[in-house]
Formats: sequence, structure tokens, C-alpha cells
Amino acid sequence: MARWIVKHEVVHFQWETETWLPVFQFGAADMQPHAAVRRSILELAPVMPPWELAQWFARTNVGLAGRRPADVLAVDPEALWQAAEPTATCSTLDLRAQMIRAGGGQFSDGKDADL
Repeated sequence: MARWIVKHEVVHFQWETETWLPVFQFGAADMQPHAAVRRSILELAPVMPPWELAQWFARTNVGLAGRRPADVLAVDPEALWQAAEPTATCSTLDLRAQMIRAGGGQFSDGKDADL
């Protein structure tokens, strides 16, 4: 498990002094992480802190017709990846917009932001 955590291959977060790994991401037969989780983490982890990432899997998702990503990952991994991709893109755009607002309308390289 430590390797999975270090390599960001599983959803994990700190709560109080413990590291938590939600069980939804592991196969019942072998307790290995679902491949769909790994791929989704690659999309989402760069733009979401660990707690938000865990919540993303637990909340209903419009892109999954109101289903929760945790419920979909084993039965429809392609739908899960499709739901993760725009979430990551929107989160990246939100972060860029926040950086622009904080920087007075300019990116850190000094170029004007055009929103």
C-alpha cells in the first residue's frame, strides 16, 4: 500500500493522524486497485487535493447520469474516464482564473490574461 500511496495510484487522504484509503477502489477478489481509479487519478490529482479527490468519487456526477464514480468504476470504466477528463479540465481552468485574478490580470510570465 505504501508504494501505491507514494506513486499516487490510489485515492488516499489524511484525517487526524491517519492515512485513509477508501475501499471502493479495490477489487473484492484481490484487493488490487481498479485500473479505472489509477487512470482517473492521473487526470484529477494534478488539480485536486486528496480530500477533494476522494469526495469526487463519492458524490453524484452529472457526467455519469447522477451516479457516483465509485459505483461506476467496476462496471463502466470508460464512462468514469470520460467524467474525470472534463472535471480535470474545468478545475485547471478554474485554477488559472484564480491565478489571473490574484495576479491582477496577468499570468506569472507577465503576459496579459484574456478571459
